[in-house]
Amino acid sequence: MTVIHQRRDGGNILEREYLEKIQKLERKIMDRAEFSDWCRIDSHTHECAAPSSLINYVAPQESGGGWLLNGKGPMSNDADILQVLRTLARNGQYGFFDLHFSEKNLTSNFLASVFHFGTVSATQEERTQLRHYINGYIPILESLKDSSTVVMYDGAGLLDAQKDDALARDIPIALGSCVFILGLIWVHTRSFFLASLGVVGILLAFFPHF
Repeated sequence: MTVIHQRRDGGNILEREYLEKIQKLERKIMDRAEFSDWCRIDSHTHECAAPSSLINYVAPQESGGGWLLNGKGPMSNDADILQVLRTLARNGQYGFFDLHFSEKNLTSNFLASVFHFGTVSATQEERTQLRHYINGYIPILESLKDSSTVVMYDGAGLLDAQKDDALARDIPIALGSCVFILGLIWVHTRSFFLASLGVVGILLAFFPHF
């Protein structure tokens, strides 16, 4: 599941206050009930794999004299964040950022995170259950949007779920429109047959688009 955070004002989302906000949002996603049942397990830690995210680098967790890149530590200061961005740019790791991010331009209007679910050997039934679980993130992700940031998302059938939801809302409106047009033509022509042909003609216009 890919989640993209974007500043509404077109500014730089790599500023510390926005990174702290994204860190909290990522934790909210991972703290959802039953997340540990569906996440991909890290072969080294035997825990849920951390998302592929810049937050892992700017908020590492200290452990046994070393650092775990899991985004669970305190947020780095501005200077350290800038150093991390320089290192990522130097190594050509641009996947988290927009197309303008580079060694000479350490800014980005959006920041992407990828959350890892499931296993390669999952059965078809398990994949269906996983898709249902991930679709449950839609209301959560929608609630994360606010006046300063936009949250976009994709992957694992999320767009299909949104399309199905949109169709479920729009079909009654479309049917109501057809009934209204049928009644309007019927009143003007005083012929149910002509009114029906008018509605059929309108509906036939949509078939070439499918």
